[in-house]
Amino acid sequence: MAIKPYLRIPKPDYNGLAKLLHLKDEQLKELLDALNEKTTTLSRERFITHITDKVSLDVNDVEEMIGVLITLYSVKDSADLDMREYPDILLRAMEDTQFEPLIPNDSNRDLFRNRLTTLLNFDASIGTVSKANVIFSEHTNIFHEARIFTDIRPVFGDDPGGAPIGGLIVHKLKITYMQNNEFRDIYVALDTDDLQEIREVLDRAEIKSQSISTLLQSDSILTIEGDNT
Repeated sequence: MAIKPYLRIPKPDYNGLAKLLHLKDEQLKELLDALNEKTTTLSRERFITHITDKVSLDVNDVEEMIGVLITLYSVKDSADLDMREYPDILLRAMEDTQFEPLIPNDSNRDLFRNRLTTLLNFDASIGTVSKANVIFSEHTNIFHEARIFTDIRPVFGDDPGGAPIGGLIVHKLKITYMQNNEFRDIYVALDTDDLQEIREVLDRAEIKSQSISTLLQSDSILTIEGDNT
């Protein structure tokens, strides 16, 4: 007899999953209609914005619910779970949360199972976004944010007790990245010439990105684009 997989639902996902399962029928229909549209982006942030624009639900609720759905699709793909069994696997995991809104009972078990089955049947939209996020997350180091701190370092002459003879402008680049699900920082000292070199490198990378994106779109292939463009 085959042993069925066991899953554990992370606590940060409790509320988002509960909101999905307890949506009113008209709210659920809005969400399903939006999810039924084939996605035009592989960006998680842009996809959430797209869904938010299509429904009348609270923006924060939508972000939370779509985030949970992306996780559920990722788990399904990474564990190669059978969709005929996946909803029941999730129901068992929900029972173990001891979080009342998630615990299925005789009156809502079928409702929960049906909703999970329906929500996990959008491979052309949210399933595609989920796969893209999994591929990106397979990199060892994933960029999170960057900041540059600028200060002046005094330059002294032979007499350390005398006034500084000059000042050196120093830029310190702080890059925060994720490694093994932990945020880490690296600091790099830069001068003004270094800033220009980095700017030129970024400009070239953006041109390449736009060129490749145009090429792929001409063949109707989706690409992940920056969320601030």
